[in-house]
Amino acid sequence: MISGAARVALLALAATAVASGGLAGKADEPSAEQREMERVAREQEAPFMKRLFGDEAPKVRARACFVRVYDATHLKAHPHQKIVEIRISVHYNPVVKPATEDASAGSRWGYAIHTRLRDGKQKTFLDDGSCAAGAVTKEEPRGPSFKVRCNAACDAGDDLYVDNDGKKALLANKLDLVHPDLDGPGADPKQQAKLDDSVFRIYRASDAECAFDK
Repeated sequence: MISGAARVALLALAATAVASGGLAGKADEPSAEQREMERVAREQEAPFMKRLFGDEAPKVRARACFVRVYDATHLKAHPHQKIVEIRISVHYNPVVKPATEDASAGSRWGYAIHTRLRDGKQKTFLDDGSCAAGAVTKEEPRGPSFKVRCNAACDAGDDLYVDNDGKKALLANKLDLVHPDLDGPGADPKQQAKLDDSVFRIYRASDAECAFDK
């Protein structure tokens, strides 16, 4: 039996292999090692997808919606928080075709984020490019869950931790949602420490509440 830590390592290697076009040989000729890593990744995804989407192997782009609308009491206690409403659509593509014949397949996982700020402005972010997913072990800080990590250009990376029951999630390290000038090298750590827009606890909602991701 493969240990939790080993599975996470295999998933990370699988994501790297997909992004680079394979561990060895041509992208359309996966090695035995790559096929094994892919098998382990799918085995680990299957029970989680059933909780999240109600289908072990969705045949079309599947989505799950998570929402949080902050009340006045919370916003008063967090005066630096600019986001008053956040909606996240987690999605999964069973098959992602490469853009060109020479390109490797894209990410199966991704998510879209829609926010509303205190001043009424609304922003939408799409993280579909460089995403990898895998189980989070008990040894990791946030405990057992399923993690989707996306790395975008000029972005240190965002982690979406979805609880195993699929009913709530936690978005971490998304400072560029409202403060792009504070994210990255050279940012004032004291100023970053005051921001309340870097970690969000969100809850499962109906698909209609994430209609922005159509």
